[in-house]
Amino acid sequence: MGRPALSRSAGHFFFLSPPLEISLAHYAARPWEPHKYPSPQAQAQRLPMLEAWVRQYGSRSDDFGEKAHRAAFELAPCTKLEASGAEEVWTALGVRAP
Repeated sequence: MGRPALSRSAGHFFFLSPPLEISLAHYAARPWEPHKYPSPQAQAQRLPMLEAWVRQYGSRSDDFGEKAHRAAFELAPCTKLEASGAEEVWTALGVRAP
């Protein structure tokens, strides 16, 4: 696992940790990403791989796992907030959700 690169000028660090079911629903409902997949069908075919990858988040030992992300969060020299959803972030910032 590499050392996290953190911006010294960042004022806030938001760690989003939604429940697994919400993350999986988000990925299943996302619109077609034409910069990644040649067709919506090709994207749908890759969904099981993405879901498996998301399910491994908590146990991954690479730079893409929760352990590395939490280490970056803890090292951040700024205001930090861990939230289970975007609504908590908008509230913390004192702005209305888009």
